[in-house]
Amino acid sequence: MSFELLNNISNDVPTAANCQYDIDEANYFLAKIYLDGEIVEKSIHMARAFLKLANTDDDHRSAQNLLVIIGEI
Repeated sequence: MSFELLNNISNDVPTAANCQYDIDEANYFLAKIYLDGEIVEKSIHMARAFLKLANTDDDHRSAQNLLVIIGEI
């Protein structure tokens, strides 16, 4: 259920319901879910995509750190 909620927030555009911060955090947590591989099949490719979405403005330090670890930055 949490995966679905985070996915819905991730697919949103910044509105009164979800600000950009909320969307970035949802993308970050979705990336962590894909890295963990317990709820969905483990996928570094999907995790990387969500981390890049979380860090589109170059302001999400945790996403940047994970991108460095998995070899993207």
